[in-house]
Amino acid sequence: MPCELFIQKMGCRAGLYNMLLLNLYSVFISTEGACPSGWTWNTRVSGVCYKILPTSRTYHEQKNVCRRENGHLASIHSQNEINAIKSLLQPSSGSYYIGLNDISVDRRWVYSDSTPYDFSNWEEGEPNHLDDEDCVEMKTDGRWNDIPCSRSFKGICKREEPCDLPDIQSSALGTTPTSRTYESGSSVNYYCAEGFTLLGSSTARCSSGAWQPSTVPHCKAKPCSLPVIESNALEISVITEEYESGSSINYYCAEGYVINGSSSAVCLYGEWIPPTPPECEAKPCSLPVIESNALEISVITEEYESGSSINYYCAEGYVINGSSSAVCLYGEWIPPTPPECEAQPCSLPFIKGTAIKFNATKKQYENGSSIDYYCAEGYVINGSSSAVCLYGDWIPSNIPGCQEAVEQEEGIAGVPSPFVIGILCLLAIAVIICIVAYKLKKGSKCHQAPETKCGPNESFAMHNIYHKNTLKSVDEFSRNKLNLLERIYSGLFGPVYRATAVGLFRQHEETTVQIVFLEDNSTEVNKMNFRSMVETYGSMKLHPNVLSFYGYSFSSDPMFLILEYPVGGNLKEYLQNRMGDMTQRLPDSELITFALQIIMGLDYISSRNCVHMDLKASKVLLNHDLVCKISDFRPVPKSAAVSNIYSTSVEVSTLCTSLKSIFLLKIL
Repeated sequence: MPCELFIQKMGCRAGLYNMLLLNLYSVFISTEGACPSGWTWNTRVSGVCYKILPTSRTYHEQKNVCRRENGHLASIHSQNEINAIKSLLQPSSGSYYIGLNDISVDRRWVYSDSTPYDFSNWEEGEPNHLDDEDCVEMKTDGRWNDIPCSRSFKGICKREEPCDLPDIQSSALGTTPTSRTYESGSSVNYYCAEGFTLLGSSTARCSSGAWQPSTVPHCKAKPCSLPVIESNALEISVITEEYESGSSINYYCAEGYVINGSSSAVCLYGEWIPPTPPECEAKPCSLPVIESNALEISVITEEYESGSSINYYCAEGYVINGSSSAVCLYGEWIPPTPPECEAQPCSLPFIKGTAIKFNATKKQYENGSSIDYYCAEGYVINGSSSAVCLYGDWIPSNIPGCQEAVEQEEGIAGVPSPFVIGILCLLAIAVIICIVAYKLKKGSKCHQAPETKCGPNESFAMHNIYHKNTLKSVDEFSRNKLNLLERIYSGLFGPVYRATAVGLFRQHEETTVQIVFLEDNSTEVNKMNFRSMVETYGSMKLHPNVLSFYGYSFSSDPMFLILEYPVGGNLKEYLQNRMGDMTQRLPDSELITFALQIIMGLDYISSRNCVHMDLKASKVLLNHDLVCKISDFRPVPKSAAVSNIYSTSVEVSTLCTSLKSIFLLKIL
């Protein structure tokens, strides 16, 4: 150093030289260091202060003195420290205790300040481990020697600068123990809050005012592993080994399944939110769309579970064409298309004898087709010359006979005119219809369905009705879903309108209907009768020849009834349009078809304990297929309902008169 050279040139003695040098060091250290009073800053090792204990004491006594001074007997870890301490010692001043010892375990050297034994400066041949030499002295030349701890020597205290609390920037990172300052040589452990992973060293040691390692670790939010999927139908949008916290995934199901649960999840601190993946359930099936009034379903519900099955069946007079059952599989019906109900065909009539013949060319005849009977030459037919196939039966069912022709007297009409022949045929048809009607009415007691009655004092239950599309369960219908179009006529209880109903069959779909309103300011008797009529219609199951019931509203005045709208008008209008100028007659087969449909409708309402009190052509309604619909019927009065009389000759006569009036060109 320049200062040293200067003093040497001045001829200073060695002792004076050392004192001056020590004072210069002290001045220099005091200006640069941060050591307490009485301690000397080590310029060679940052953050270390030394204090020389000039009084001789045993090892343990010197150790305690250093502790009281908030230090330790010196630990030495480099040649720089040796040189720094040597500069503080007076030459030939004796020996000094340092903190190195093997008191606990022989030959296992440790420092009293718990710092590692990572440097040595032993004299040659030392340590020799003689006579319990468990402590270490340092001589003024810096060499070490092991000595007994009971001997008295001066001491060297070492005090390292303490450390402040580590600079932690994350709230997820913590230390233990926690203190405002940490003595040199002490350690801290780092830890992360739950849901985080520690990245970096988990411990740090305070060494001379600095933490080793100096870099503070940080906490990273734990990632999530791949969710455990237990269903082959459930899939994940993104598949990887790990998912960072904050990332999300979407779940979806294979075709034919619907998801039950949350369709997405978010990874937060190593956990999926929600924690459990959703389930994939086999997609249910909706109610099949039925487009035929004759086709019915065994089980009716809004949804059908996958694997469930239904059976189809047709109304009487129809045969099923297609599979009679279907199975719901993953949201689809198998087979996908419902079967069709076809009118039952007729086989050839069975004829006894050879006189009567017919123009049959097929083994089976479709519904509505006809055959003509004829006799051999010299014979005339006795009975109807034709028959119509209706739902599997020939009408009329009786085979005509043949009898010998008898020549007519001159002047009466050698050959009857077509008009006269038509009148005679129609009269015969009317008689046949009357006989059939009488038999049907006499048998209505047997046909009556005990589970459904429509009398005013009987129980009333709503049914599921099907017409073109699947109708919801009949319930009180909201009047704000009706749009009145035009007034059709005035009925017994009040005005009747053509209207559209929204959502009757499907949501947002409009259906044309007729609305029967109860007149405002009606009496209680009329209201009771109107309710009875609604219950009458509501109790009727689907029948092709009875007007269908769609709904009602009793919630506020005016009350109303929703019925099927007859798009084909009524039978009176149809017959008038067909007959035109009254010179042409309708085919026998068409008249018979109309008559039988009317009788079938009357027979059905009779089996439900109901009656039509005013049958006429204008009250026989037609749909677009010219299917007759009976309307305007009502419950049998209570006194009549309990009677054993089901038909009388007067009633049958009245029916025959009505049919005659309808079909023999006297259009009502």
